[in-house]
Formats: sequence, structure tokens, C-alpha cells
Amino acid sequence: TDDSNLEKMKYWWRESDSCFDVDHICQYHLETDPSGKSAEWKWFYYTPPSRESFSSYHNLLAYLLHENNTANSSNDDFIMTKVIFQPTMELKSASVAYVDEAYADQTISIVVEHSSRLTSEDVQYFSNQNDAWFEFSPQRLLRDDDDHHRQLTSRRLRQYHYSHNQHHYWRRRLANYTDNPRNTIDDKATCRILPTQNYLAVQSLYNGMMAEFYGRTIMKLFLLMTRHIDHVNRNNTYLENGNETGKDNNVTYPWEQDIQFLVHLTYGNKQLLDGHKLLLSGLSTSKKARDTMSFADVFRPPNQDVISIGGGASATTCKCYQKMTFCGYGVYIQPMDRDKTHHNNSTSSFANENDNNQASSSALSPLVPPEEEFDLVKTISESHVNYTLWPTQAVDQSTDPYCDHPAHDPSKCQQWDLLRKFISKNHERNYPRLHELVLHHRKGILLQRGWISRDYAGDTKEWIFVGLSQRTIRRSWLNLDQVIAECDRNFYLNNNSTSTPTKVICTEVNIEKTSTPLEQLVLHRSMNVLIGVHGSQMTQAILLPKHSHVLELMPWIPPYIGGAWTNSLDSPTPALGTTYHNTDLNHIGYPLDRWSVPLCEEVSKHPRNLSNVEEEEKECFMSQENINKFLQLKRDFVIDPKIVIGYLARFVLFWEQDDTRFCDVLKDRLDDDYVLFNIWCSNIAAGGNATIEALSAMHYYHVKAKDGSFHKPE
Repeated sequence: TDDSNLEKMKYWWRESDSCFDVDHICQYHLETDPSGKSAEWKWFYYTPPSRESFSSYHNLLAYLLHENNTANSSNDDFIMTKVIFQPTMELKSASVAYVDEAYADQTISIVVEHSSRLTSEDVQYFSNQNDAWFEFSPQRLLRDDDDHHRQLTSRRLRQYHYSHNQHHYWRRRLANYTDNPRNTIDDKATCRILPTQNYLAVQSLYNGMMAEFYGRTIMKLFLLMTRHIDHVNRNNTYLENGNETGKDNNVTYPWEQDIQFLVHLTYGNKQLLDGHKLLLSGLSTSKKARDTMSFADVFRPPNQDVISIGGGASATTCKCYQKMTFCGYGVYIQPMDRDKTHHNNSTSSFANENDNNQASSSALSPLVPPEEEFDLVKTISESHVNYTLWPTQAVDQSTDPYCDHPAHDPSKCQQWDLLRKFISKNHERNYPRLHELVLHHRKGILLQRGWISRDYAGDTKEWIFVGLSQRTIRRSWLNLDQVIAECDRNFYLNNNSTSTPTKVICTEVNIEKTSTPLEQLVLHRSMNVLIGVHGSQMTQAILLPKHSHVLELMPWIPPYIGGAWTNSLDSPTPALGTTYHNTDLNHIGYPLDRWSVPLCEEVSKHPRNLSNVEEEEKECFMSQENINKFLQLKRDFVIDPKIVIGYLARFVLFWEQDDTRFCDVLKDRLDDDYVLFNIWCSNIAAGGNATIEALSAMHYYHVKAKDGSFHKPE
């Protein structure tokens, strides 16, 4: 295996212009009021320890190379990174764009200077088999850096502005911290060195919406992780099928690394959801992946509970990260006043001021200041450069024309299929009892309906489970119970007199009623079909079993409100529909009409003027009384049961029971209103059966006429 490709896989995030990483960084909590509710965090660097720095070097090794870390790490190289990066940098928390009542989460902010680094002379290291830590004097951090902070804030904020003027200032000067008599600084503090090798903060635009998060964060991370996989594996067996025979056991793959994900939600009114955790856990086989955290949690006041470590020391107010990586940020470079630095003779090239000083961490010109020796570690100081990180649109800005516009050449984009298979296999590895839990859940649904007895010993595969996707807080399916009753009547109750009834069961799927990521996974793995209105909750359809079915109900959007992208008929709907593209899922769309909106019905049925119905409806919908209930992001829905029953009877049951699955037959099974975005069928000539392996994805998008209307393809 080529060493350069192994190095690229080890630091896979550096392939992105929007990722940036620093080494051996700490945060120390300064309490600014007696209640502890308001806090200031001082960020600083530390010098990684040498063999001589620790009271017990072997205990340190046992701690840092514990079960969460890979066995391939060599001893000394693991402890002492040969070249570490500890720049002067600032991280902002202002979103690229805002929607609804969103506002910037100003608690998320990092300002750290290269000059803050503690050397081996400033600290005393300790370790045992459970912990590693050091003691230091916090007074060392509180020297007067006012001039330096001014460069990091005032100049930057004059040059760069962002939405809603959410300027995030360094509000307190550490130089003035001790002027307040209530503030006290301990003579000695303890910092715990966290064992996880890399804390990776990920940020993308609208990542509070699950479909956006899947496309802008999950997909981009997957592409970065797997970019060099072909150079390591001689075939793609492991990546495509999760087949262990295609894996090189001498290689630590990116998804096997010891990484703790931190999701940066730039909006202060958004929270980390179980969906975020579940999707990210599908990118990794590390135990830490299931413990995904919100980046905001890093900045909250420390827990009042005392965390005891070796020697009776406590470390609640200071923690250190071996590496912290930031993905989804624009990196701006600003030269400092070089007369005030110690590296005036060093050579470097900087981004042009007229180009907003923008550059990427992976595309920087070499910065070669004199290297400084601390123990056996070489540190790139770059003390003459400021780095400012601003949230950007996605974890990686690179694009794929085939996948960004799938309708142009539908067959060429395969990345959504690879990602779905990859996540599915990793979930099975991370949750060994998944199949058992799915069977238990399916049996529970049937028992609750009374459709099987308690002594049932089957595997439930004779049943087709149809999940009707519900939301509780907004955009609810108002007549879902009616649709379930119609489903029961059409597919079970009326057929129960026969020896082999059509075994279809419709049931509610509501992720807002789940309490863990695993519960969400089991819920969706138990379904064969998922039906729901276009929205974030439908992203979890990528968790369905192989060759499942998805019916995306697309909301009615009149021309005088936004949201027309959710009603795309000539290509998959952006963000959501594209996630199913060329996967093994059968994805069909159905555009809803005006009667799916349970508002202003009397106006539509009994207008004042028959020639002016649309204007009267608009006046009613956009009235102060109705507008908040009418806009697409907040609207509740009523779905005609015939839409669901017709889809199940004419397509799903036919596909599941017919051995031929001929494309020419399937494309005409449904009414003209349905759009076959992605169906698996056979182009084999009539007369033979088509096995699952012989099927391929076909796309029958509607055609847009000159007058703007759509019609089914010939």
C-alpha cells in the first residue's frame, strides 16, 4: 500500500478546503458570577508530554492506547506528534443564512493564541491506567494580551459582516479579569487530557433540518472518508457491500478511527436530535460515534459534580483535546503586525486583502517559521498569522455535477447508493442485536392489533409493514387514523375469510415519540414501506431494509408562497428526494392538491364569484388568521385514503408478488399523477423471470411543457 495514500486516509479531513485542525488544545473555565450560570472559557495550548514528563510513562500508554483507540498506533509516535499545529485562531458562530426566528448561538466561540502554549516547564504531568492529567498555574494564562485580542476581533469584524449583524465580540478582556474582586484565580489547577484522539466539529447550513444535514454533512464526510479507498483496497468490495474479504486488516480506515463527533448547530433555537446521532453513527464503527455531542455542550458551564482523577485531584474546570478538527468553515488568513513578532525573517505568502483573505487549510502556501523544540516535539508556531473560522454552507465545498443535477444524466450518480449501504452495514456492526430487535418490534405491532397469537413462531416476513410518517408538533397528518382504518379494511379485514389474506399492516411511524437513536433505527428497519409528506422526518427512509418502498407526498404550493422546490416532478425533490436517487429504494412521488389543506374550505366550495375562486382562496389563506397555519413549513395536512390504498394495491403489492417486474409494465401501473422517481425493474424481454439481482434503477420523471404544466412521459 502506498504510504502517501495511508497518510491521506489518516488525515482524511484535510482533503477538504473547509476543514481545519489544531493539536493539543485546552479550555479552562473562569467563573464570572457566584452562581456559575455565566462563564468565560480561556482556550490555550499545551506541549504534549515526553517520556520524562510523566510520573508513569507506561500508565500513560495504557490510558491513551485503551480499547477505544486502534492497536496500530506506535508507542512514541502516538504520544509525541512529530509536527503539531498550534496557531493563533478564532472561531465564529454566525450562520451563512437565517430562516424563521433563527438567531446565532453566541455561546460557541474560540479565541486561542499561539503564545498561550504551556511548555513542559509550566506543567507537571501525571497518569495512571484510567486518566492522564497535568497541573499548572492559571496565572500563567492571564497575562495582558489586550493588543493581541484587538487584532483578533476589531479588525476582523470591520472586514467581515454577516446576517442580522450577529457580531460576536470577545466580550471580556482577560487582562481585566482580576480587577473584579469576586473573581479569584487558583494557584494550581488540574487539566485532564481526554483519551479520544480527535474531536471533530461538523457544521453545515440548515443542519437542524435532517435532509439538509444528510446531504451537506453526512454525504460530504462519507466522500472525504472514502476518497482514497481505491488506492488502499484493490477492489471496492468492502466499501460497496461491507464484505470483510475486501478489507485490509493492516490498515486503519477513517471510519475506524477514534473520533468524537460534535455537531455545530449555529442557530441558538436548534437542538441536537437523535436523528443527528443516528446518521453520524452510521459513518463510524468507533464506540464514540454513538455518543455524538452538540458542539454547544463544550461551552456550557462545567458540571458541578466533581470528577475525581488520580491522586485525589479533580478536573471539572479544565479539559484538553489531543486534536480538535473543524469541518464546514471558511478559513480566513490575516497577517499580524510582523514588527511585534519574533519571526520577521520567516518567509510566507498570504491571501490577498482584496480577496477577503480567504484560503483553505489544505491549500495554504507553506508557512515556514523557525521550528521550536519542546521535548522531542516540533511545533509549527505561525505566530505571525491569525486564522479566523466562519461557518460555511457544507462540510466540503466540492461538487459532483452528476449528483447535483441528477436529472441531467440519472445513471451516473452512485454516491447516494454507496452511502446508504455503508450506513446500513455500520449500523449492523454497531448494533449486533438489530435483527432480533426488529423482529421483536414487528411482532409487537401484530400482537397489539390481535392479528397473531402469542405462540406465533414465524419471522413476520409474510407481512408487508407500511409506516405512515407522522409529526406531532407541526405539519401533522390530521386524518392518519382514518387512513390506517381504510388500509386495514382493504388489505386485511375484507380478506380474512380466505386462507391466504393479503398481509399488509399500516402503522404510525413517529420519530418524535422515540427516545433513543436505536429506537428510531429499529422503528424504520421494521418497515417495508414508508409514506409521508415531504419533510425532514422522511430522511430516515434511508434506514429502511433493502428494496423497500417510499411514497413522498409533495405539498400543494400555490405560486404566491415559497416552497415550490418541494413539488418537483421533472427531477427528485432537492435535499430529500435526491437522497433516494439510484439507491435500491423504490421512490415514487405524488403531488397533493388544494384539498390536502384543511383551511378555507367553505370559500372554495361556495365562492362569491365563480370566476375569481383562486383570488378568494388566496385572500383567505393569507389572512392574519390563517397565514401561519397555511405556510408550507407549518401546515397540517389531510390525505385522501385513496392515494395510499391505490399506491399499495397497484404498485407495492404487484412489485412484491410479481416475479417479472418488467419496467414497461410497472411504469404504467399507477395513475398519471404519480411520479416514478426511482424504481427497480427489469428490461429483460417478456417470457422470463427477473431476479432481484437482475433489476436496475429506472427513472420516469414527468415532462415539463412550455406552459409550465407536467405530463407523464410517453
